[in-house]
Amino acid sequence: MDLSSRIKLLEEENRQLRAENQAKSDFLSITVHQLRTPLSATKWIFKMMMDGDLGAVTPEQRNIIARGFESNEQMIRMLAEVSNANHVSEWKMAFKPGPMDIIECIDGALGSFAGEAKTRNVTLSFHGNHSLPRVMADKEKVCLVIQNLVENAIKYNRKGGTVTIAAETFKESLVVSVTDTGIGIPIEAQSHIFSKFYRAKNAEVADKGTGLGLFVGKEIIEGNHGNIWFESTPDIGTTFFFSLPLAK
Repeated sequence: MDLSSRIKLLEEENRQLRAENQAKSDFLSITVHQLRTPLSATKWIFKMMMDGDLGAVTPEQRNIIARGFESNEQMIRMLAEVSNANHVSEWKMAFKPGPMDIIECIDGALGSFAGEAKTRNVTLSFHGNHSLPRVMADKEKVCLVIQNLVENAIKYNRKGGTVTIAAETFKESLVVSVTDTGIGIPIEAQSHIFSKFYRAKNAEVADKGTGLGLFVGKEIIEGNHGNIWFESTPDIGTTFFFSLPLAK
C-alpha cells in the first residue's frame, strides 16, 4: 500500500472513530436528560412532604424525608455536571411506536408537577376531552416531551401565572399544546430555540437548565412522524404545540 492510500485509510478510520464517539456522547446527554425530569418531579414530592402539605409528619419522619430529598438533589446536581461536560454534535434515537393514549401522559405530567406548580404559585390545568383517539408513537418518549414542556412552562412562568395543557384532533393528527403566561421567548432567540444546548438570555436569568429539553423534544416528535412548533410573545407567554399521527 502506497503512502497516499495509507493516509486515506487513516483519515477514514479517524472519521469513523469521531462519529462513534459523538454518538456515544450524545446518547449519554439524552439519557441524562431523561433521568433528570423524573428526579425533578420527585424533588417536589419530597418538598411537599417535608412542608406538611401531604399531611402531618413526625420529626423522625421529616429527617428521613430530608435525607431522601438531599440524595435526590445530589443526583440532579451530578447529572447536570455530566450533561454540561458532555458537548456533542450528532445522535440518532431509536423508537418503539405503538397505539398510545396521550391522556395518560398528560395525567402523569399533571400529577408529577403539581407540587412544583404549587410551590411556585402557578395554576396547572388540562382543558379538553379525556376521551381522545389514540396516536401511533413511542409512549415513553412522548410522555418525556410533555413532562419537559410542562416543567419549562412552570419554571419560566410568573408567580400567580397559569399553565394550560390542551389536546384536540385535527384531520389525521392529534395536537397537544402547553400554554404558559411566563417570560416568553425573545424574538432574536426564536429561530434557535430547538438547537442543542441553546438557551435564551432571559431563560438563563430565570432558571438553570441544560439547553437539551427542546432539542430532545423535537427529535422525539419528528422521529414519531409528527411536528413541533411554538408561538411566543416576550413578557406575555408561550404556547408549544406538537402533533402526532392518529393510530389506524
